[in-house]
Amino acid sequence: MYVELHALSNFSFLRGASQPEELIAQARHLNYRGLALTDECSLAGVVRAHVAAKRHGLPLIIGTELTCIDKLKLVALATDRASYGAMSRLISRARRADVKGRYTLARTDLEGALDGCLIIWLPRADRTSLQRREEDGRWLRDRFAGRFIPEPPHTNTWRTEIMGFRKRGVPQRPDYFPFVVGGILIVVAVLFLANLLGA
Repeated sequence: MYVELHALSNFSFLRGASQPEELIAQARHLNYRGLALTDECSLAGVVRAHVAAKRHGLPLIIGTELTCIDKLKLVALATDRASYGAMSRLISRARRADVKGRYTLARTDLEGALDGCLIIWLPRADRTSLQRREEDGRWLRDRFAGRFIPEPPHTNTWRTEIMGFRKRGVPQRPDYFPFVVGGILIVVAVLFLANLLGA
């Protein structure tokens, strides 16, 4: 049972290729438990995704991918109507701060702007120093405590933890739930996702 929490549609120009409806249909075909549409600083595809999700009976999570001017990158997922509104206001503010088709978002813009949203950190993929990555992680953790999913499991520590779950069997851990972010399996407390999936 998987949930993709970082899916880009063709509304993320030059990054996503599939229409929102196609993503929903494919997720249903693959028996996903749900799908989060997280186009970059945009909610342009959510109406199409919502209609398709209703038709296919697939829970839809609305979110967005955001990159700050200092390269801090994250995914914000709305957990309810209020958090959707907060996310929508931040996107509007970021889009209005730049020319059409682009956006500008400072790290300070995130503070207090994503109330109720679940935050998934997408660490820098470049050769940034470990210290800078740790600072980014701490900054997000401190501001989004209780709603923050840390760096994806590419380190040995995470691999060891996930292998431990596999050996014990995830079904034996009812308080944990496997999901996918950008093709990477993460095991996380089910309480984060219960509201999003209507569980």
